[in-house]
Amino acid sequence: MANRKVPNHLKVVRGTDQPSRMQVLEVEFEPLEQAPGAPEWLDILAKKYWDRIVPVLMAKKVLSDADIEALAILCALYGKVRQAYSAGVELSASIITQLRLYQTEFGLTPVSRSKITKSGEDGKPNKFKKPPPGQAGQVS
Repeated sequence: MANRKVPNHLKVVRGTDQPSRMQVLEVEFEPLEQAPGAPEWLDILAKKYWDRIVPVLMAKKVLSDADIEALAILCALYGKVRQAYSAGVELSASIITQLRLYQTEFGLTPVSRSKITKSGEDGKPNKFKKPPPGQAGQVS
């Protein structure tokens, strides 16, 4: 099975950005500068999750205009799961899987975060990285 395509900005964050691996025609969206308000149709638990998670996503600069609907669905799923657990209702594996997949898309699970490292902080030198201009040939 082939690996999923990784957006260019994540390749930069991971430190795996190489000209041969970059997607030429990738559509990039600018991160939002102001936190959006929760959609009116979300229930109270979903809105609380929205209010908790939006600042986290904003701080990491991973939230754009194109992500609002997917984030709203994530929050709605979270609210639905919380309500069901509070009522003692047993949930299907399907809704739990949907919630986990949406969380993964936003990097909100430990596994999805472990796949991303801060650029230059993975402990391994990048032997293919070009030195900055004026420092060619210098050994550090």
